[in-house]
Amino acid sequence: MTMKMIEVLYAEISLSCCALIALIIIRICRSLRRDVRTRAYIKALSGFILFLFFDTVWGVFRAVDVPMGSFVEYLLEYLYLGFLLVTSANLFCFMKKLVTDDGRQEKIFLSILPAVVGVLILSFNLVEDGSVFRVVDGNLLEFGLLYYLLWIPIYLYLFAGFFLVIRYLRKDEDLARKERDLLALISLLMLVIATIADEFLVYVPTLSMALTICFLFAYLDEQSSSIFMDALTKLNNRRQFNRYLDTRIKEKRAPGKNLYLVIVDIDFFKEINDNFGHIEGDCALVRTADCLRACVEGLDGKTMICRYGGDEFAIVTEVSGRDDVENYCRSVQKMLLETGKTSPYRLEISYGIAMLTEETSGISDLLKTADRAMYAVKKIHHNRRA
Repeated sequence: MTMKMIEVLYAEISLSCCALIALIIIRICRSLRRDVRTRAYIKALSGFILFLFFDTVWGVFRAVDVPMGSFVEYLLEYLYLGFLLVTSANLFCFMKKLVTDDGRQEKIFLSILPAVVGVLILSFNLVEDGSVFRVVDGNLLEFGLLYYLLWIPIYLYLFAGFFLVIRYLRKDEDLARKERDLLALISLLMLVIATIADEFLVYVPTLSMALTICFLFAYLDEQSSSIFMDALTKLNNRRQFNRYLDTRIKEKRAPGKNLYLVIVDIDFFKEINDNFGHIEGDCALVRTADCLRACVEGLDGKTMICRYGGDEFAIVTEVSGRDDVENYCRSVQKMLLETGKTSPYRLEISYGIAMLTEETSGISDLLKTADRAMYAVKKIHHNRRA
């Protein structure tokens, strides 16, 4: 393959990657989702498509033999490296939101500091031409010592994201989150390899292809996660619950642990809807979901929470004894009362607990046992209200 064909192929691959990312951005902008993670994803994509655009321009100029003088070479290299730094920073922030579900904007300066350092190094080339790169023999680039220092922030973001994902691999056996974290881990590893390869394979857009695949995986994963997530409470839905519980039943228990199913139901939920409106009813569901999620740290085993349907929630947990589950449910009720002090109504729950035994060996048996226990408690609460 001649050098001309290689340059044309480089331009075609870069153009294809650019078109694919542009389609993803259009699809996301047309959707109604505007949560923190989606905004972080759009920022990462926006920086990347600019980086990809200038990389594509460079490939097209090479392929069609457009004469590139010193100014054009300088401009393309500045834009390429600058947006690569921005993309790396945005990708790290997106990965952080992806694995931690953290919507806070804390420590934002620490997150962008490596990119700021990289931009300062790049800007120093304007004062000391050749310290980062310079154009020689018309249109050839020669790199200085600071060019290699410039890649340190980029690798720092990639490795920081890599170890961040490892740190936050979930203990709660949420299948969707676990698969997402593993996918993020593989994507970052692929980016590290591609970034190293990009230094040696100048006429192969390895970094552009790896970043495109990484963002495409994230987009497809985000789309598929909606299949297993309840849109209102952001908990797992019933489909994910059935998938998870079926897996857990077939697995061996950890020594000294038992598998429990808890069915939680909001007391007098219809009255909340009738007296305060369905919007307030949705708020009650979200508040209950938040409390169920917040109190899970008190359990010492793998736990998964889902919205089972309507005002019912299901928790699957592997703990040492029934007392641990009882304490968890009481903690949830206590938190509901504490967070609802200013609420016009009292938010309470009824719950039923079933343990996996030889007599309750399947999903239906566990559900029936937990349901019966939950309705027995609910009946007591209704009688007390009467």
